[in-house]
Amino acid sequence: MVGRKRERQPFEDGHNLATRLVYSLLTGAVRVAAAHGLTLVEVQRLVRLAYFGELRRLSPRNLEGVAERMGVSLRTVGTLSKQLKTEFFEPEQTVAPMRDLANWLEKGVGDEAELAKAIKRPRKQVANLLSGMQKMGWAEEVDGKWSLTSNYRYYLTEHWERKVDAVNHQLEVVASAVQARFLHGVKEGASGRTWTFRARPAELQQVMDKVVEELRTTIFELDEKAGVDGERVGLTVAFAGLDEED
Repeated sequence: MVGRKRERQPFEDGHNLATRLVYSLLTGAVRVAAAHGLTLVEVQRLVRLAYFGELRRLSPRNLEGVAERMGVSLRTVGTLSKQLKTEFFEPEQTVAPMRDLANWLEKGVGDEAELAKAIKRPRKQVANLLSGMQKMGWAEEVDGKWSLTSNYRYYLTEHWERKVDAVNHQLEVVASAVQARFLHGVKEGASGRTWTFRARPAELQQVMDKVVEELRTTIFELDEKAGVDGERVGLTVAFAGLDEED
């Protein structure tokens, strides 16, 4: 009918679409939670902590703003902050800052004060991180300025916090791809592909090894060509059997 206002589609509004995508992203977490018997109260507590952790990461010096955004009191924010300092959050407190520090140093050099400001972490923590990176042969200090000794670092070890950090890093890439494609309208440089198929275990392992090796070689070549002027990009690979119950 001429002149009739067209009804808004459910996901034309950015907020509605973001809400729908958050639900979809949460389904992976609750699938694991249900499979391992977590109660709804436990899941809600974890979501609350995760949301607080992200808001504090974005505004580490504005706890009042974080409290307002969450709709809670400053006292509650203080309680959440204390919980994030427990061993449970070791991956976020030790490994993730090391990643942030290394990512910043890929752009150049800096002293402790500059680096602490850049990654929004206390200077004492940055000093400890730099010392650890130096011991691993990842960084060096010359006249008070720190720089990387190599562009390639391998974070995964047998320690549980490194394994959990790897999951965090993988999900960071997935979430960034979803935001870029659905919410930011990025047409190039962000993508997602998923296939399901059947394969025999031995042959599947051969393909997995081949895919990872070819991707690693290509990524190293791209990184070398781009240098410090290139855009930081994340790529993640996941293989999993889908027939067995979790």
